Amino acid sequence: MMLVYALLAAAVFLLFRETYAHRWGRGTQARISVEEPYVYAGEQAHLTETVANLGQIPVPELEVRFRIPRGPVFQDAENVIISDHVYKRDVFALRPQEQVTRRYTLQCPERGIYPVSDLTLRARSLYHRREYELDGETDACVTVYAGWIDVSGILAHCDAILGSMESRRRTIEDPYAWAGIRAYTPQDPMRSVNWKASARTGELMVNTYASVQASRFCIYLDTSDDHILKQEQLVETGIRAAASLCRHLIRRGEETGLSVYAPEIQIPPARGTAQLTRIEQALTEDLTGVRRQRAGAAPAEKTAPTGTGAAAPGTDGYARWAFDCSRKTPEYISVFISKEEESLQQLQRLLHGVSGAAAAGMPSILVRPVTEDGSCRLHTQLFV
Repeated sequence: MMLVYALLAAAVFLLFRETYAHRWGRGTQARISVEEPYVYAGEQAHLTETVANLGQIPVPELEVRFRIPRGPVFQDAENVIISDHVYKRDVFALRPQEQVTRRYTLQCPERGIYPVSDLTLRARSLYHRREYELDGETDACVTVYAGWIDVSGILAHCDAILGSMESRRRTIEDPYAWAGIRAYTPQDPMRSVNWKASARTGELMVNTYASVQASRFCIYLDTSDDHILKQEQLVETGIRAAASLCRHLIRRGEETGLSVYAPEIQIPPARGTAQLTRIEQALTEDLTGVRRQRAGAAPAEKTAPTGTGAAAPGTDGYARWAFDCSRKTPEYISVFISKEEESLQQLQRLLHGVSGAAAAGMPSILVRPVTEDGSCRLHTQLFV
């Protein structure tokens, strides 16, 4: 009889083991999500891990693993290993129809795109005699835009230009700023005729509108770093300066564009939140090679842009490139950002050599990230 009971127990155990092996993963799910669409460097992001057992069989031990590229740091989280990536491991015990959610805080000090990958679910049978593994899928990604930096000095120069260069600015009429009525002249378009006023006076009268000044900015950013000793901190400071300036200008309604040297990125001037999003994404994805990596190609090297012509004798690549680009739109206020003092000096010499009609263009602002007292700051100079 004891033998019968032993055989029966063994049969039940084997049946449960095989059933568990085939069914444990059918109702077991893991999902990783990021709460914020993006954060700025230096801020915190929040990652949510949701694990559920939707089946009828308990999962006494479920291990969930995933990884993200190095950069973000888990705050007050256990089972984190940092090597080539940041690896996270969690263990759950789930009853049938149970769901568990855990929320983690990530400190994000560096600009970049950090996708969550290699989501793996691993379960163990009773007595840990067997392991079962299931690959999960997730499209979660921590997006960290360039951080903020104080650009009040640059904005002060921008405001000075806007206040003192009235004659050099392009003025347009605001159709919503009605100013009054006057007599018609042959130069007036017919669409400006006020027919009611014309009927009362017996002669053609036209509406007049207040003039508004359309300020437009182009930012030329140098991200090249060809020195033996890399100056990544200064390059990042320049990127932060360009990003912060674009945010301030676009949010106050200015038409703003961005051009990046090495690798070359061209974003024509425009207004609105969509323009700011394009700039933020370009400074985050294009400069880190994320889009090329997603396409399966190696990140592009930082080489001088093509199509701008060979540099003139005694001029730097960035200086010639920025000068040529700015001369194509002389009515724009140009902001040149480079960590290389020599490049800015060469750019000044090129600007000094401008003559004729081109000399009537907008003044320029030169910005150089520098290191002072162990921290990075911005030196700004107005070039008229």
